[in-house]
Formats: sequence, C-alpha cells, structure tokens
Amino acid sequence: MSVHEDIDLSTRRADMARLVAHKVLSRGMDMGLSLSVAVVDESGHLLAFVRSDEAFLGSIAAALAKAK
Repeated sequence: MSVHEDIDLSTRRADMARLVAHKVLSRGMDMGLSLSVAVVDESGHLLAFVRSDEAFLGSIAAALAKAK
C-alpha cells in the first residue's frame, strides 16, 4: 500500500466520522435534545467531536467517556 492510499483512507475515515457525528447531532436536535457527540476509532482515539450550542459543558466529558 502506498503512502497516498494511507492518507486517502485516513481522510475518508475522518470524513465518515465527522458525517456520523453531524448526523447524530442533527437527529438529536430534531428530537429537541442538546448533545455532545464523540466518535472514536477501535483503539479509542477521537476521530470527530461536535456539540450543540445549548449542550452543557459537562456533556463534553460524558460524550468522550461513553464513546470509549
């Protein structure tokens, strides 16, 4: 596998994580929820994070802990 394929795969993975996070946030907002959403890889490393403006600051740590 070439270096370019590795970068492309990582980029696609990060893009997919951001897409998932935004879809979850959007669905939660449709339900009237204020959320923080974290997406991690299989090793528990953060790939994407989004937070609605109204979400409690404490929800950041909770989202990260739940994602792991």
